[in-house]
Amino acid sequence: MEGMIASGLNVTLTIQLFMHGKEVGSIIRKNRESVKKMCGESGVHTNISKGNCAERIVTLAGPISAIFKAFAMIMDALEEDVSTIAQLPADPGHPEPGGPC
Repeated sequence: MEGMIASGLNVTLTIQLFMHGKEVGSIIRKNRESVKKMCGESGVHTNISKGNCAERIVTLAGPISAIFKAFAMIMDALEEDVSTIAQLPADPGHPEPGGPC
């Protein structure tokens, strides 16, 4: 009964996320495997704009529950990448953000 309302009509929600290229890389990964997995597991339809500008548009369409699941998967991928970056040793050639120049 996913995506159904009281009148029995199917409801499809479409949302657009504006993301930087590096963030999109976190959800695309190699050969779009992460996107394919997200679509398969959540049931959402996904479109990612071409990478010809700094920001890209990630469009998710499907039942509300599918959108929630796909969005959670995107946030998990971003969190995983942030955690990985935080564990890398500091580059002595580049000062830490907020640190002395």
